[in-house]
Amino acid sequence: SPPIHGALAQQVVHPAYLCLKLPDNVSLEEGAMCEPLSVGVHACRHASIQAGTCVFILGAGPIGLTSMLVARAFGAVARCLMGSVCCVKFFCDILMSVTVG
Repeated sequence: SPPIHGALAQQVVHPAYLCLKLPDNVSLEEGAMCEPLSVGVHACRHASIQAGTCVFILGAGPIGLTSMLVARAFGAVARCLMGSVCCVKFFCDILMSVTVG
């Protein structure tokens, strides 16, 4: 939104106080997941999600998908995810191949 231009660019200039340096052991891909994951963590904390909580997540974009992962990590057992079939299938295939622990 004017006068600030969007961040869809190869490089973006921000004041240093608005930036955090990723540790050397965190890849750029992992670092890029911090923001969507933080949305899910905030939502789960705000909603007091705990083991056995039933959650409904509407949306299969980056925020919805990572929020589903966070809800599972918080112990939610029932969830419904709405979105395009190919996106949900792709994510579920990835999820089924990941071992947690």
